[in-house]
Amino acid sequence: DDVMNKQREIIYAERRRVLEGENLQEQIENMIHSLIEEGVMSYSQDGFDAERFVEYMYNLFMPRGSIEVSDIENLKTEQVIEKVFEIAMKIYNGKEERIGSDRMREVERVVLLQAVDSHWIDHIDAMDQLRQGIGLRAIGQQDPVIAYTDEGFNMFNEMNAHIKEDTIKYLFNITIEEPVEKVEAESTSQEDEKTSEETKNKEVKEN
Repeated sequence: DDVMNKQREIIYAERRRVLEGENLQEQIENMIHSLIEEGVMSYSQDGFDAERFVEYMYNLFMPRGSIEVSDIENLKTEQVIEKVFEIAMKIYNGKEERIGSDRMREVERVVLLQAVDSHWIDHIDAMDQLRQGIGLRAIGQQDPVIAYTDEGFNMFNEMNAHIKEDTIKYLFNITIEEPVEKVEAESTSQEDEKTSEETKNKEVKEN
């Protein structure tokens, strides 16, 4: 049907970008910013609830202890978003520095592809169930085609939200081993520094 065909085109285009090795860095950063913004707005209905927002962010993807309530509770909405985004990117960039940019881009592609595939399969099943039960809507004087289109659209948006959440949560919580070459290089550098320091100490004693 037209609804599923349009959704399939969007998902397949996304998968194609990933499989062709496109750089997803900007997209990942936008996902992080979006999740933070959505969180701030959710807890700003009746004044900003900083404590509940911080707990929400910890449960979503931010490491515990990374956000201090006192640092954000008196800020304006936009300031909270940018402050938390700055903290999040500092943590994320720290991961990238440890494993290298090329490896990080590869991990981003693998994680996003897994999230897309997993949720797309579930979405296909859910849309099939919706299609089978949509005929009952006619009994309630609701146009089945309109109902199917509207609910299918909402379900698709919900799926994309889950993809975004799972991708960022996994990227922030995953433990990625450093490349062997980098570990060896750092080890050699530390040994060189130690040897240099020992040599200096020896020269001082001899003088």
